[in-house]
Amino acid sequence: MEFTLPGGYPVRLTPDMVRALRRAEPLPARQGVWCPDVRRDEDSTALVAEGLATRDARGVLVLSGRGVQTRSRLVRLIGLVGEPGQEDRATLDPSLPPERGRTLRIALDEARARRTPRDTGHSDGWGKALLRVSYGVSWALVMTWLILDLPFGADLALMAATALAVGGASLAHVFRRRRDGERDPVRIVESAEGEFVSPGTLDDGSRALPERAQRAVDAVLASPLHGRGLLLDTVRNRVVLADVEWAAARSLLHQTRVRERIDRTPTPGERSREAAARACAVLAAETAEVTARTGVSEDYADRVRTAELEEQDRVSARELDAIAVETAEAGTVHEQSGAVLDSLVSAQGLALRVAALADDPD
Repeated sequence: MEFTLPGGYPVRLTPDMVRALRRAEPLPARQGVWCPDVRRDEDSTALVAEGLATRDARGVLVLSGRGVQTRSRLVRLIGLVGEPGQEDRATLDPSLPPERGRTLRIALDEARARRTPRDTGHSDGWGKALLRVSYGVSWALVMTWLILDLPFGADLALMAATALAVGGASLAHVFRRRRDGERDPVRIVESAEGEFVSPGTLDDGSRALPERAQRAVDAVLASPLHGRGLLLDTVRNRVVLADVEWAAARSLLHQTRVRERIDRTPTPGERSREAAARACAVLAAETAEVTARTGVSEDYADRVRTAELEEQDRVSARELDAIAVETAEAGTVHEQSGAVLDSLVSAQGLALRVAALADDPD
């Protein structure tokens, strides 16, 4: 995995370095100081070589400022797209424009693949461009006045040409960085928070339900009956099923976050344990409702599959009946041909007997 931090600092991370950064813990006695979870000396060496960690006065390995920035970016990215290996298809807000939806899906795929996410912040782009122009004009001024001793008009022309050349190159660089930032998958994903739900962000008890809902929706929308408009209203199918899938995913994400809050809340006494039990009961009821809605979608998909099989059965029966008719017609032709052949053979036999009698002298 690669990152480009603000300021253009590139960071390259191995899977072990990613794990060490993600599982870093803050030191209790030192606010804002994080200790990476390293298990091998090679990991410590790699973090130090990359500028993400350093040894403090006591020799303890702690994250540097760049390391803290990188860790923050990693945690946010994983919180949006999920843990590695749990990155199934995300559920998108059906109200998104089609182009925005396609862009977001591509960005999610690229971010999940950990393809060189970049932070191309351009808050200081114009300042740097102006600084480059000033630097170039200053050098042109030194060259014309102190070294070349050109006429005043030539001085102005050279400085203007220098300003245009350096300024144009600087502005092109700023615009290129802005375009890169707009196409950066991590930026797109981060800006789309709330517009999608990734299964990897759900807990173990919730992760299977969106997958079931997606399979049911896919089975209906990919059905030939749906494509031919035989399932009532085609547009209504798309809208309603997408809304059901989105509502279930959002509900499950909310349940996951609430369940995490319940787990983090201490329950030292009887009253807190009873309150936790009531909260869990409410969550269980909400989960049951989402499961029931998913079951309705699956039942609809099963009925669509049954209708497909029945239609295929009718089509196959008609085809086989046609084959039987064709075979029967072919048999009739064969019977007629056989009768003609029998008649020909009988006539030929009679002719042979007549010829034999004619040749007999007696």
